[in-house]
Amino acid sequence: MAKVENEKEMDLDKDFERYVKELENLVNGMKLREKLLATEWIEKLKKSNKDAEQRKLRNRFIKHFIETPSVFSSKGFKNLPENFSNPLEEFKLLLPLTPDEILRPTKEVKQSYLTELFNNLPPEGTKFLQEQPVPRQGSLYIVVIARDEKETETRKSEEKEKLNKLDEQKKEAKQQETEKQEECVQDA
Repeated sequence: MAKVENEKEMDLDKDFERYVKELENLVNGMKLREKLLATEWIEKLKKSNKDAEQRKLRNRFIKHFIETPSVFSSKGFKNLPENFSNPLEEFKLLLPLTPDEILRPTKEVKQSYLTELFNNLPPEGTKFLQEQPVPRQGSLYIVVIARDEKETETRKSEEKEKLNKLDEQKKEAKQQETEKQEECVQDA
């Protein structure tokens, strides 16, 4: 049994070495900040080899780095986490979910969904949700509909322009009326 474990770990190590070479080739084309982040992550991943599970996780991280263009400028990886010296398992939520994790989410993953939902809602939406009853069985579906901020700003500026034009037209009409009244007074 121990021999089988060693063989699996050796295969995971070989895969990791291959992935490291691939990532190091990609690092050459990165910006300086991304290079520094990638180097820090590579060093961390090299130290994560206690057992087969940690090796699998380490390989998932490095494979994600290789497969995701500009990963080190995206959310989650554009800065080193504050607790970067902690074990790799603590950063597992930074990775996309595997199909198995999607089908059978852990309590930790389910909690992260709720946290993300509440973080992305405006305060009045959060208050509304907190007041709602939670079903003991079944599902609770929440649809969040929000306008695009740029679209809203564009509409507001268009409305302001229309109002300004109307004001100008009113002023011109008033001025014309005043001029006509002055002409009438002069004619009389």
